[in-house]
Amino acid sequence: MKNKNYEFAYKTLFSDEEQPLILENDRNVRIEFEQIFAMQRGEELYCILRPIACVEGLRPHAALVFSVDEEGVFRAVQEQRLSEEIFAEYYSALQKTQRGRNDE
Repeated sequence: MKNKNYEFAYKTLFSDEEQPLILENDRNVRIEFEQIFAMQRGEELYCILRPIACVEGLRPHAALVFSVDEEGVFRAVQEQRLSEEIFAEYYSALQKTQRGRNDE
């Protein structure tokens, strides 16, 4: 059963408003992220987020894949294969958008 935090995360990810997402890491450090992409795959929510400021251990402009659990908690996806699949969905969506613009 999904709770209010999950519903809030869903509405935030699929909102037309562009606003930074602020997440806390395991060391209780708050990090601001820019949302790049969000998708629902079955019952699962995934998003690609990019830190707005440099984060130790990440290349500049690196983007990370997160899942959102039933409690509305964002968790970095550790499985490389799953991350690659989410990025592939993102690139596919970009191509569709670009083709749509070219048809206008």
